[in-house]
Amino acid sequence: MTNRLIRSGLSFVAASLLALPLAGLSSADAASFRDISDSSAKTQIEALYQKGLIKGVTSSEFQPNQQLTAAQGISLIVQSFNLNLDAVRFIKAPKASDYFAKVKDSDWSAQAFVIAQIFDFDVPSDIDPGAALTKEQFTYYLVKGMERSSGLPLINIKPVELKDDAKITAVYQGAIQRSFHYGIQSPGADNSFHPQDPVTRAEAAVMVYNALEYLKSHPAP
Repeated sequence: MTNRLIRSGLSFVAASLLALPLAGLSSADAASFRDISDSSAKTQIEALYQKGLIKGVTSSEFQPNQQLTAAQGISLIVQSFNLNLDAVRFIKAPKASDYFAKVKDSDWSAQAFVIAQIFDFDVPSDIDPGAALTKEQFTYYLVKGMERSSGLPLINIKPVELKDDAKITAVYQGAIQRSFHYGIQSPGADNSFHPQDPVTRAEAAVMVYNALEYLKSHPAP
């Protein structure tokens, strides 16, 4: 994707990543987050904090059960896979408002949405940055970001049969199946995926952690 844009011969415009990781409002020692001690995602949250990819909502709280917004989710994915526009050339610097009706150019997450657009995350133009992401949406964008950042090869996998497969939006099905292959997540105990449930900050942290671990053990050629 990036190479095609570079070859277009358009003039260079530098772009910087403005989005804060996981919409963090404050930083803290991860070990001091008083609300993650009983979370099954404690290890992953602390690991991502140490990498500088996530922050707390307050100085002492991560709020693991809080729903993840579109702005938080897109920013987390862009930050985690180090996606940027440094090598991309444009005639005119792109703005979030060029692509998204509800994302203001002054929003803290605006540049992350621009990057998601350029890297073809397939984010709807009418997305509300403050709305909660569903599990299927976050999975789709995460797998897109993972694959765009690493050049993972095309794979042919045997789909996992899900009890609630009929509830999954058709365009998201392939990415969800690949997320199982990559070890990003697994179906529930009853073989259900619950695609329409809002994804939480803790669930997102676990999924990003697992995606990064997969890339670490499967480096690009």
